[in-house]
Amino acid sequence: MHEMGKITLKGMRFYGFHGVLPVEQEFGQYFEVDAQLFFYMGKAGDTDDLADTVDYSELYRRLKYVFYEKRYKLLEALAQKMADEMLLISPIKRVVISIRKPHVPLDGDLEYAELRIERERP
Repeated sequence: MHEMGKITLKGMRFYGFHGVLPVEQEFGQYFEVDAQLFFYMGKAGDTDDLADTVDYSELYRRLKYVFYEKRYKLLEALAQKMADEMLLISPIKRVVISIRKPHVPLDGDLEYAELRIERERP
């Protein structure tokens, strides 16, 4: 039997310089990232061994690396790169990445802008 598991990393905060406008690229801001990762648990529930599952700290390290490795103009590009990186990890089958940008330079009141991407291993 293949038990499907889900790991959620919620509310990761990273300071970055992503955005289209010069003010975003110069001064930066905090972004919030959530990741939901769906995977076959295999024998991890029986063995109680970290080697048989997905390590949260590895997921966090890789998401953080992607966030800081380059400056993106679009959240779409950043989210896609994060999702692609997560799908390189076996046994992850599906990933949902949400990125919130709390300080959007708009002429109006807005709590945040959020982009959500869902990707699946073929």
